[in-house]
Amino acid sequence: LNELKILSASYIKALSEESIETIAWALQSTRLITRLDLRHKKIGHRGVILVQRALKYNRMLEVLNLSWNGVEDKGAVAIGELLKKNESITELDLWCNEFGYEGIKTISEALKVNETLTKLIIGSNDIGDEGAKVLSEVLRDNTKIKVLHLEDSDIRSEGGKSIGEALRGNESLEELHLAYNRIGKEGSKSIGTALVKNKTLKALYLGMNEVEDEGVKSISEGLVRNEGVEVLCLEKNGIGNEGAVSIGEMLRVNKRLRKLNLQDNEMGEKGTKILYEASKVNRGRVQLDLERNSTR
Repeated sequence: LNELKILSASYIKALSEESIETIAWALQSTRLITRLDLRHKKIGHRGVILVQRALKYNRMLEVLNLSWNGVEDKGAVAIGELLKKNESITELDLWCNEFGYEGIKTISEALKVNETLTKLIIGSNDIGDEGAKVLSEVLRDNTKIKVLHLEDSDIRSEGGKSIGEALRGNESLEELHLAYNRIGKEGSKSIGTALVKNKTLKALYLGMNEVEDEGVKSISEGLVRNEGVEVLCLEKNGIGNEGAVSIGEMLRVNKRLRKLNLQDNEMGEKGTKILYEASKVNRGRVQLDLERNSTR
């Protein structure tokens, strides 16, 4: 037990409370565990609270995966409280755990003092605009988080605006995953404005966000002056020929972008031709993905 470094229950469909107590005992009995994987184990908030209590005594754990466990707000609050004092966890996965505002509020408060967490996966939860706002207020000054997953979190235009405002001041975030939300034109405008000032973001994932032509124009204008973003995903956003013109103008001058995903939009032959011509001026620096574009 003293040599155990990775603790995983990947071959078990569900864990009883007794099993969780055993895992908690293991966490307290050895200080060498660096990775704990309890994804998809239906442990709920009671199981998470047991794990949280045990981790108070563990100073070596670096990766904690609790995704798909139905921990709800009570469980997310417990993890937030843990993060306020923990000095070792660098990656936390809470994907699809049925928590909302109270959970994200406590986690956000923890990020004000936590000095080690660099990767946070909290997508597919009911974060909403209010949760996005609380988190964004912390992200403005946070200097540790490098990768943030917020996909499928019911974030709309107001939440998108808050995230954009946070990006203007943030100096650490490198990857932002916002796919399958509804930030729309206004949220996209805020993010586009932020790209002018932001110097650290390298990958931006905005697929399925109702960006449309107006939103992509703002993002493109931001990327004209941005020197950091290398990956941009805008699939399934209702982008038509006007949007293609904006993107094309950006591609002619942007020297940093390496991958641009525009699958499943509405540009058709005219729009795709504009982008291919722009990519020639760009000298092939950008890998364009224009599959499944149909005429609007």
